[in-house]
Amino acid sequence: MGVRAKVMVLGVVLLAVAATLYQKNARTSLVGGYPADFDPRAPAPEEPIPASYETSAPGLPRLVALGAGRCIPCKAMAPIRIELRKEYPGALAVDYYDIWVDKEAGRHFEVWSIPTLIFFDSLGGELERREGFTAKGDILGIFSSHGIRLRKTSSP
Repeated sequence: MGVRAKVMVLGVVLLAVAATLYQKNARTSLVGGYPADFDPRAPAPEEPIPASYETSAPGLPRLVALGAGRCIPCKAMAPIRIELRKEYPGALAVDYYDIWVDKEAGRHFEVWSIPTLIFFDSLGGELERREGFTAKGDILGIFSSHGIRLRKTSSP
């Protein structure tokens, strides 16, 4: 096979790879990996305000999200938190604290940047922390990597 033919084959392979990557990213924007329908100008959806910094559901694994209503990655994660609450009631506690409204929450959880996610086991022990936008699959994967298999108890 000549050089020209090899270059053409390489070009076809590169086009195929590019098309595959484009299809894979079709559901997310190219900036930050946020959902394609996310509008950063829209107000953040309202979420329940926890009564305290302790879990409202003892005995369950817990996800604590700390962010702010005007923080774009925090707003992009709001629908994910809402989905998790709807899909895993009785299996996962999901709490959100807006640290611009409740400044003490940031100090209590020792948060230095937002959004921050803190993963707890069912005994209240901290498993892991993540900073920045984190997709739903990654959140579920983190719990799974610590041996916590969450089972859906309802659908969105």
